[in-house]
Amino acid sequence: MRTFKTCALCALSVRSLLVVAGALTLMAALAPRANATLIRFYDMEGPTATPYPVGLKSDAPAVETGPATILFLDNGTPGMAYSRFRTSAAPGLPLNVPVGAAPNLTSLGLHRTGLSPLGMEIFMR
Repeated sequence: MRTFKTCALCALSVRSLLVVAGALTLMAALAPRANATLIRFYDMEGPTATPYPVGLKSDAPAVETGPATILFLDNGTPGMAYSRFRTSAAPGLPLNVPVGAAPNLTSLGLHRTGLSPLGMEIFMR
C-alpha cells in the first residue's frame, strides 16, 4: 500500500487551529446571556423640566417612570444646578430605541467648556 508524505509541522498547525476553534466555540455556547430589564429610559421628550428645554424624566417602556425619576443636571458640584443657558433642545437620533418606545426625535444639547463641567445625578429608589 502506498503512503503519502505529509509535513508534520503543517498537520500540527492545522490540528492546533481546530482545537482552538473548538474551545472558543464551546466557550461561546456556555457564556451567560444578558437578559436585562430596562429600568429607566430617558428620551428627552415630553413635558419640559423647568428650566431646561427638554423632558428629563424616565418614560415608558421603562419599569420606573414618573416624577421621581427626573435627572438632575449639576455643575460638577452635587446639588448646584447646571446653567440652562448651556443647554438646548437638539434633534434626536431615531436609532437604538427599545421595543415599545416612540422614535427619539429630541435630544439634550449640552454646551460645555472646561469652566462649566456637567454632572448628571440619577436618583434611585
